[in-house]
Amino acid sequence: MQTFVDAGEYTADKLIRLDLCHKYIQALTLSNICTPEGNYFDEAKINGYPTSTSCFTTMHCFHQSRPPKQDWKLWKRAIATHFWKNQKTRQLRQPLGEWLQPIARRHSVWPCYYDDTQKICYYSKETPIPLPEEHPYECYPFEHPEDIPHTAHPASGPNKHVNPLPNPQNPLPTSKWTSFCHSLPAPVQEDIHEFIPQTDHEIKKLWEKLTNAKLQIASDGSVSKNFGKYGWIISDSKGNRIIHSSGNVYGWHPSSFRAELAGLQSLLHFIYCLTQYHAHPYIPSKQQDI
Repeated sequence: MQTFVDAGEYTADKLIRLDLCHKYIQALTLSNICTPEGNYFDEAKINGYPTSTSCFTTMHCFHQSRPPKQDWKLWKRAIATHFWKNQKTRQLRQPLGEWLQPIARRHSVWPCYYDDTQKICYYSKETPIPLPEEHPYECYPFEHPEDIPHTAHPASGPNKHVNPLPNPQNPLPTSKWTSFCHSLPAPVQEDIHEFIPQTDHEIKKLWEKLTNAKLQIASDGSVSKNFGKYGWIISDSKGNRIIHSSGNVYGWHPSSFRAELAGLQSLLHFIYCLTQYHAHPYIPSKQQDI
């Protein structure tokens, strides 16, 4: 919407009509109406009819009734004018860059994810897609993005070499570490959520690095324009980064003190969970007290 406002060529009435369309399809950012690769627009969303292959966002929810037909014509003309490179193929004039956040922290959620390294397709329980029976990939349903390993990549639907068939009898394979994390209280899971999808092997290698090095640990937080962020890092004595994390600070009018405490809390939660996991065998029936 900011692009339309900055263009200076739309009246207040047209801007309101454009705003209604962008709210109806839940498009807060450009990535919300593009394909996962960021090269093309999702034609279904551009036309105002999102399908089961379209992404949805977890960042917001606009309660907006469907605008009339003439508003969608204005919307498509505006998109074509400012963003399309090729009107016939719906290609973006400026493709989007690489995803900066891990899957668990992205606000755009897709119905399918492919892990080419493991030959696995993950599909959403909420938007199952009927697909052919013959497929070279194993298929597992996911309920939350945190369940998907970081080696997977999003897709709006099956590609030409993967034709997965949703199979409710196939449970989602989860590591012992992931199961342990899911047993923790929600606030703790929020602090360590980007590490939850990691495999047991990755956690084992990380544990070995942390326990065989002299560590340097730092955390910080800051606030700008009522938006808070925190970050922390663990390095060895030579300054080589071992692991790091960052996140948002929630709440009304966050202060720098709260941001710094949020960073320290996230760091301590991660260290505590990692040590608890390696110090005691995981028992799924018991809730961890933190």
